[in-house]
Amino acid sequence: MLHVLKGCLMEFSGVGINQGRQVNYLDSLVVIRSAHRFRKVNTNSVSVLYLLNAQRILGLALPVLKRQVEVLRCKRIFSVSSKSTDSSVLAKEILTEHTGKIRRMIVVPGIEKNESPSLISCSDDCSLRVWVKTVKGWACRNELLDHTDEVYGVEVLSPSAMVSCAQDGDVKVWERVIQEQWSCVKTISNAEGIVDHLTRLDGDSFAYACNNKIKFYKSFPVVGWRCVRELSHTDTVTGLVSLMGMFVFSSSVDQSIGVWGEIKNRWSPVQYLTGHTDSVESLEIVKPYENVFELAQCRLVSVSTDFTLRYWKFNHQINRWFCSYSLAHNGMTQCKSLGMDTLIAASDENELCIIKKQSDASNHEKWEIVQVLDGHEALINSITIISSRCFITCSLDWSAVVWGRRESRFIGSANTGIKASDSVVLSTSDAEPIQLEKKDEWEKIACLEKHVNEVIYGLKFSEIEFLSGGADKKIIEWDIFPSAPEYLEHEDSLTIQEVASDITTSSDSTSDRFGQLFSDESTSSTDSQ
Repeated sequence: MLHVLKGCLMEFSGVGINQGRQVNYLDSLVVIRSAHRFRKVNTNSVSVLYLLNAQRILGLALPVLKRQVEVLRCKRIFSVSSKSTDSSVLAKEILTEHTGKIRRMIVVPGIEKNESPSLISCSDDCSLRVWVKTVKGWACRNELLDHTDEVYGVEVLSPSAMVSCAQDGDVKVWERVIQEQWSCVKTISNAEGIVDHLTRLDGDSFAYACNNKIKFYKSFPVVGWRCVRELSHTDTVTGLVSLMGMFVFSSSVDQSIGVWGEIKNRWSPVQYLTGHTDSVESLEIVKPYENVFELAQCRLVSVSTDFTLRYWKFNHQINRWFCSYSLAHNGMTQCKSLGMDTLIAASDENELCIIKKQSDASNHEKWEIVQVLDGHEALINSITIISSRCFITCSLDWSAVVWGRRESRFIGSANTGIKASDSVVLSTSDAEPIQLEKKDEWEKIACLEKHVNEVIYGLKFSEIEFLSGGADKKIIEWDIFPSAPEYLEHEDSLTIQEVASDITTSSDSTSDRFGQLFSDESTSSTDSQ
């Protein structure tokens, strides 16, 4: 097995190991998709090599095994479609100030009500940049250079605070001094390795994962930012999400999902969700936009390499999370919520699955894959929700694809073209009720073709503006659907104003409300020094 692993690494011509960062070897026939366990599968006659837990099994200390890496199988460089960019999607502006790959972007709301939000981008050039939208276009107002290595993660905590992480393992907390001026107020060095995941708890606290450990940080009036708790899994953490500061969920290679809650002002283990038989790769929270505090309506979705996707819901009677449904899939890697009854999932086969919630005869919850979309040539990096009828996917095949759904319509000549929301609608005549089409018609609307390398991350900045960042060191602003506004008419998706309001809302009352759900159980955990 050791010989096989070394042979695979040697096949990649002219490439060195990049300290565990995402790297792409475009001249090899072999594909590495993950870095957690040895497994081989065939997708579209392509041999995909999975390296799972290779460091533990083989006793290797290769830096490339520290993080998930994605390598494409191809003998040529991927080229974008020869078709011209759709006329309804326009590249308004291209920002070229960064000198490294664009890893992530976030929107920071303004402190004042009338103040416009800012854009924060992080890059492999060891910097974060602060952008503002002016009448003449985007302007870079500040360049933050405190990191000494590639910056690949940033998370907004409040309009005046954010946190970032870099390749060298450092986590830095930033506070806004005045307008677009930010200052680093805390540097957290991690000797254990690279920080894989950041999540916001509230305006003055956050959590991050490093290897198998999860650390909780909070800001205090006098002493500043301090680690208030350190908890751990038995293996590497692969995902970390927060539900409005009430719960923190962590997925792990140890096949479990940790549920952490603040009990008597102290983060503690609440529950370990088991049922998956292989590594849990990603988590997604589904919640009602109109009332995010209705815990009974919230769902946790977990995606695992055991080829199952599980839905978890909270039971108030027993104060525990339980699996409400399990759906078999063919190599899904991540998913995003498109409202309470729809999920968009990306798969190893470069496809997108539309998953809808159905109800059986007993009114029990049931989820089904209702449509499969094929529009990418390589793995999908990110999914960005624009509205309830539109989302955009970014891929390693150098493209970003816009997907849209038109409303279901009546079947029948008399009522053709009339929109409706119910599954059965009475006709105006004495005829029988006319059934609606059951299947949503998702379609590829446009392909964004200005990038000349991998499109790594996408961000919705406003109702009609989308930003994409890629390995070509560019940030491109797109004007989405000026000629097709029907894809933007929606009721259940968050606007940028609602997102800003969500960030500025304190979660103290939330913690008080849900902190008493659990008794102070005696569970073993490790305190930080």
